Amino acid sequence: MEPRTGDPWPNMLVIDTFKELFDFSRDVLWLMAPDGSVTYVSPAIHLLRGITPDEARHQKLEDVHPPESAKRSVAYFMYMLGEIAAGRKPDPFQGTLDYYHADGSIIKTDVYAVPVFDAQGKFSFLAGVSRDISARVLAEEKQKTELKLREIEFRRMLNSVLEHEVRNALAVISLCFDSRSMEPRKASRVRKSIDDLLQVVEQVGLFSRSDDMEKAMEARAISVYDIVVETQQKLGLADTVVFEGDRGLLVWAEHSMILQLFKQIMENASKYAAPGSLIRVVGAEEGQDTETLATIRFSNTHIAPQGIALDRLFDPFYRGSHVSGKSGSGLGLAIAKHLTEMLNGRIAIDYVNSIFSVTINLPRATQQNPASGPD
Repeated sequence: MEPRTGDPWPNMLVIDTFKELFDFSRDVLWLMAPDGSVTYVSPAIHLLRGITPDEARHQKLEDVHPPESAKRSVAYFMYMLGEIAAGRKPDPFQGTLDYYHADGSIIKTDVYAVPVFDAQGKFSFLAGVSRDISARVLAEEKQKTELKLREIEFRRMLNSVLEHEVRNALAVISLCFDSRSMEPRKASRVRKSIDDLLQVVEQVGLFSRSDDMEKAMEARAISVYDIVVETQQKLGLADTVVFEGDRGLLVWAEHSMILQLFKQIMENASKYAAPGSLIRVVGAEEGQDTETLATIRFSNTHIAPQGIALDRLFDPFYRGSHVSGKSGSGLGLAIAKHLTEMLNGRIAIDYVNSIFSVTINLPRATQQNPASGPD
């Protein structure tokens, strides 16, 4: 249906001409006057919202739509009137809107509405149709849930294979490997290859277990500085990591999860840093009230190619072309992003003047009031 001009098309003529179609359609057809009043609603409104056409015509906007849909409906109407006043042809409305049902539930609909003009080009009314898509939305949500469950099951299966087949096999190879029978340089390469494979297996396993980690999460107030020091010790980076900022900064997190998060970021920074580059970790608070976030920024000098696709570095298994000579699974930053989101935080990357930075924001807490963390 397009905005039309031509012969006069009064409301009653429309209704009389298409009465049989309107009466038996399961979609709700409606007409709205230039002043915003509803002049006609088809009988299908009872199927959609459990009310009569007369009740629908006399309802206030806040009784028809939830706030967000009401806002969108008003915004289109104002846009339409503005375009008409400026002598322009308004675009039709096409989108989804929620309606209130008489029983208090929310009905989701697809709505198409088009302005109609008379023979003199004067705006006559807005004609629309609302189609119930609740069943479709429910089916789509069910499909998403099923796909998520399949993904979780696949991750568990993958983790099982990695733990019991790949990791054990690599452990046996590592245990039985006799470097004495090899030339030292070749033996060193073999040992490094085994260690790199074990690291990849560990990261893939961690990625596959992330949903189970979320279920077991027990958050508490944790010192950012203490976690940085603990991560330094575990990774052997005591001489290359510098902490700056507030040593008393506390975040609301689960210990093993934030430790793994810092490990992924600092390990990634160490692996791809320019020779001799320090990893700087800066901790600070944002705002004053208890609902604000703590900012932790990890930075180091990193020689990356021009135009590096920063937004893709969080994609699982993605690795930039500039690191093709280094071992890795391409999962480090993907794991970091997943862990940050499970901790109700956010994460971002930037690269300016050869400084590569990963910034994470986590809910902050206080020792006196740990409940300032998220519920």
